[in-house]
Amino acid sequence: MDIETEGLEPWADRIICIGVRDIDSPRTKVFFNEDEESLLKSFISYCKRKHFQEVIGYNICFDMRFLFAKCLKYEIPAAHLFDTHYIDLMDNVRSVKRMYSYNKPGKLDDWLQFLFGVGKLEKGESVIDLFEKREITRIIDYCKQDVDMTFRLWERVRMILCK
Repeated sequence: MDIETEGLEPWADRIICIGVRDIDSPRTKVFFNEDEESLLKSFISYCKRKHFQEVIGYNICFDMRFLFAKCLKYEIPAAHLFDTHYIDLMDNVRSVKRMYSYNKPGKLDDWLQFLFGVGKLEKGESVIDLFEKREITRIIDYCKQDVDMTFRLWERVRMILCK
């Protein structure tokens, strides 16, 4: 899962879109709606139907903080989403690096370049500029690529760390 936002603070900035990939599907679904409350309700409804057992992302705490704040704001029940087990690939990478060195965990883009030779379509900070220019299709494509590449990273981490 990955969300794209206008900024870093849920009380000041809006969610632009939410990308999610069901492990049983080869396709990534991106939720977008000009109305943030409708966007959130569609996403929460989808998650409830799917009964996800795990949510995986890179720096997933950022995404969950935004989703929680927005559910509070719009009074949207979402216990099923917040009771789910979360795997933060940034924490996985950080814990392995902590065991062997004291370097930073790196950004998702760093790992994508290193492992797959592919960088992100956009830089995170450009999402705000794209939103101001109303280039929604580029934001959706960016979010979809983030989810797809996070999925590839998760597959690789799982292959290395799981018994």
